[in-house]
Amino acid sequence: MHHSDVTRALEYAIEKQMGGQFKVRGDEKISINDFMKLIEHACEKGTGSTKAHSKVPFLKLSEIVEEFLVGITHDRNMRLLLQHFEDNEQDCPCPGTDFWETSGLTR
Repeated sequence: MHHSDVTRALEYAIEKQMGGQFKVRGDEKISINDFMKLIEHACEKGTGSTKAHSKVPFLKLSEIVEEFLVGITHDRNMRLLLQHFEDNEQDCPCPGTDFWETSGLTR
């Protein structure tokens, strides 16, 4: 989504005194996992290089050791968060109706 679209949406909402929460998004709907791939690409990381964890089979303790030795807490947390939202769309952190549909504006 381009910043000018967000600006236009905010300007319209303020002018019309629209209350509530709205989803402001672009034309193309992508999954949270595809969004993660776009972020990896923008950060010049390989696709899928952000790992949730590299489990050692049968050992829960392995996650603790892995965190200590490798330190991938931020990657693990991000991947688990993304997987949660992929599996539980109703928990999306941006509730509300689509702004463009509600306002009648086009993107």
